[in-house]
Amino acid sequence: MKPPSIMLIAGETSGDTLAAELAVSLRRQLTSTDTVYTRDSQPLRTGLEPHFFGAGGPHMRAAGVELAFDLTQHSVIGVSDVLKNYLKFRRLFHQLLKVAIERQPEVIIGVDYGGFNLRFGQAIKRHARTHRGAFSNWNPRLVQFVSPQVWASRAGRAYQLERDYDLLLSIFPFEQDWYAQKTPGVRVEFVGHPMVGRFQSSKFQAPSSTRQGDSTLLLLL
Repeated sequence: MKPPSIMLIAGETSGDTLAAELAVSLRRQLTSTDTVYTRDSQPLRTGLEPHFFGAGGPHMRAAGVELAFDLTQHSVIGVSDVLKNYLKFRRLFHQLLKVAIERQPEVIIGVDYGGFNLRFGQAIKRHARTHRGAFSNWNPRLVQFVSPQVWASRAGRAYQLERDYDLLLSIFPFEQDWYAQKTPGVRVEFVGHPMVGRFQSSKFQAPSSTRQGDSTLLLLL
């Protein structure tokens, strides 16, 4: 029995912080001696040290996530900056896609950074569909932590989430109802805004949103 393999992708400083907290908390829960069961009563693999890898920033690295490269160093603001750096982002995208295909994680979690992560999820699912056969059945579960603001603009992206993603972790309470009406096929779990947990606690604890999200992710695993 091999340990769980989880890929994390964060391209901004805020996402790097969230991903680091998520990795720490998931590691703690997955290595717990308590047995947790999935919805179909199958025991999760507990007691095994999960391996986290992907792309992010210094917080993720400090949390024990193996980084292919620091994606936060390449963050840009606005469409014009994205266009100016198109070739660079294309290279990083395909480099990370190659890492995912070679290492075949069980779960891929995109943290915020919707423009990049949704395209990445689409590419992963396309690869899984076209390469599935007798010698390959890799089809990772896709999770997006922090919904892109599809309710404000480019609502069509919600259909992509419905098609490609297994779980969306939402930080705004109204998003569950919005998705239920627009794309009921996507599973949405409200986990709360991370800043609420930081302001409510004077101690250095993981925000409540992350802990709730962990429980949902454990069920997905």
